Parts: sequence; C-alpha cells; structure tokens
Amino acid sequence: LSVQQTQRICTAIELGINERLYFHRVDAPAVENDQGELVSPPCREWRPVTGPVRTELLATVRQQLRPAPADNQPPASAAQSRRDFEAAIHHRPGDTGPLLSP
Repeated sequence: LSVQQTQRICTAIELGINERLYFHRVDAPAVENDQGELVSPPCREWRPVTGPVRTELLATVRQQLRPAPADNQPPASAAQSRRDFEAAIHHRPGDTGPLLSP
C-alpha cells in the first residue's frame, strides 16, 4: 500500500472508532435454564468499541499502522546543486557570471 492509502485507512478507522461504528464480541455468562442441557454455551453480545478496547485499537492504529512522517530535509549537497543549476541556466558565451563548482 502507498503512504496515502495507509493514511486514508488510518483516518477511516479512527473516524469509525469515534463515531462508534465498530463493535466487538463479548462473551457474557450464560443464564441457566432448565432445558436439561449439560453444557450451556456462553451468550455472545456485540458492544460498541469503547473503554480499554477502544484505547488498544487506537494505539495500534496510531503506533503501528500509521506511517511515520516523511523526513523532508534537503540533502547536504542541495545548496551547491542549486547554485550550479542557476549558473548553467544564466551562462552565456562571454558572460562573466558565476562559474560552476569543480
């Protein structure tokens, strides 16, 4: 996935969490009934992602899924490269302008 796609996924997940659009399954204790069953499976409920589950999910999205910010620092040789480029553009035969670097 590209960085933009990953950013969009993270934003969509965070929006869904904040809008309570995501649910998680919770096993609730089964209510005893007198139907003669030896083992009662637990009841399953779906609850909105809140509390500790919400915190865990947000932490996972923000720390592991969201890409690290890009380092936008120019390389060390960028200033000299720009000067060389400008000198090449403005150079004319017989011009005594700045010379290219060695």
